Amino acid sequence: MDDGVVTVEQAIGDLAGLRAGTKNDELSYSDLPDPSSAYQLKARGRRRNALSNVSVPRINADTKIRLRGIPKGGNHGDLCYPLTKRYLTGNRWGPHNGTGRLTRRHYYAYRKLYPGFWSWTLNTKADSVYHYDRGRALTVREFARIQSFPDSFCFTTDDRRGELPGRIFGGAVHSRYRQAGNAVPPLLGKAIALSIVKTLTKVED
Repeated sequence: MDDGVVTVEQAIGDLAGLRAGTKNDELSYSDLPDPSSAYQLKARGRRRNALSNVSVPRINADTKIRLRGIPKGGNHGDLCYPLTKRYLTGNRWGPHNGTGRLTRRHYYAYRKLYPGFWSWTLNTKADSVYHYDRGRALTVREFARIQSFPDSFCFTTDDRRGELPGRIFGGAVHSRYRQAGNAVPPLLGKAIALSIVKTLTKVED
């Protein structure tokens, strides 16, 4: 990629070993490989002993099968016809639209990242994008890395279940994804601020 452009793999490649269904939301840096890019090194910065926001959502068997049939950078549109069947393993889950085919056919359904390119736009849900190589959704920390948050920044919320005043329905986990997905990337904010300062300095001159 061009100088100044960070690819997905450069951003989150050191976190690839995280596994679907992992509930522990903290991980020791000693359990991670060394940074493989300048961006990863910068993200780690003056870190604590543990990396936060690393729990990984569970994934059902049908989704695992579909993801194996989608190329890196692809989405549901790349599925062969047999993989568009509503239920592949006989496990009934989610709503059924009566057609016997997938109900999720919007733009970001089953989309996978491409490691050598920048990321798709993230939204507020864990399944808005999948890992390019690991057959799983991203963690909140991987959302944060893509959004340019340093590892020292921890997304948190009240851990109580159910609806709480001021929190969108969906619980604590959804709240963290929502915070990360809705955030303005700090490095973007910094670039805008520096541009404003530069413009104002010229005006004053």
